[in-house]
Amino acid sequence: NEHNSKNAILREILSKVKVSSGRGYSDPELMKQLVSYLKYYNQYLFIILDEVHKLDQDELLSFLNASITFGSHNVRISFLCSSRSEDWLRYSNERITSRIQKTFHLKPYTKEEAFKILKFRNQLAFYPGTFSDEILWMIAEIVEKEKNMRIGIEIMRSIALHLDEKGLSEATPELIRLAGENIISNYDTDLLNYLKSEHEYALLLGIARFFKNNNRTYITTEEIYENYSLVCEEYDIIPYKFPTLKRHIKKLEEVGLINKSFALPDGKDRGRESRYNLINYSAEILADQLSKIFSNLYK
Repeated sequence: NEHNSKNAILREILSKVKVSSGRGYSDPELMKQLVSYLKYYNQYLFIILDEVHKLDQDELLSFLNASITFGSHNVRISFLCSSRSEDWLRYSNERITSRIQKTFHLKPYTKEEAFKILKFRNQLAFYPGTFSDEILWMIAEIVEKEKNMRIGIEIMRSIALHLDEKGLSEATPELIRLAGENIISNYDTDLLNYLKSEHEYALLLGIARFFKNNNRTYITTEEIYENYSLVCEEYDIIPYKFPTLKRHIKKLEEVGLINKSFALPDGKDRGRESRYNLINYSAEILADQLSKIFSNLYK
């Protein structure tokens, strides 16, 4: 929403119809000009307010009441207000909802739908090879998880700026993680709230090290166990057997530290394997912070 005030929106609308809308005009004066224009030219106006929760509540109410100017049987201004459900619940009040005539609840984009949109945007705006399909699928998972397509578009934009600044040409999984919406900024406190045992720390450290050292978007269950075992060996921890460890992998998934998907195993025609990825957190930062925690615990 480029215009997040009533005054800016009115001036933008009036500029589109070639009506003077200098910055010196007040909101009532701008609305008066708009109403006069619609009456004189017998026109109707349909206004879409995206991310409407960014608009002041009284200003939205003023917009919604604008149609009363023409009488209930001669509505010339209609509004379509768009907002994420959780933002709307925090934003709306009784005065606003009483003026809303109809509400539509739209389903969030699935990973497959998000991928199609991201691929189209990629073809439209970026050089070939900047975002591989594998990388786009990774971003699509973030979109599905966060239920917000705008995050995916913003990730692509910010990465493209970074690549241009650094003279690079191709997005990597680690760049996606760094650009994620919910990068952990203070591992020392946040992760202690999530992880309840040394084995969960060791699991996550093994996963983080794997992604730090491999330019891959996923890790298999077997690879998780191998890297977990290496961490246990390094810090003299007796490792869990694989069946027990799977419960702790599930715990990391439940708290949102890793994401799980299924795919056809490489080189095989049938079957499926579990694949996990780290999409919202930098593998390098995560590995370094967890290594410091382990070093303090096992001096």
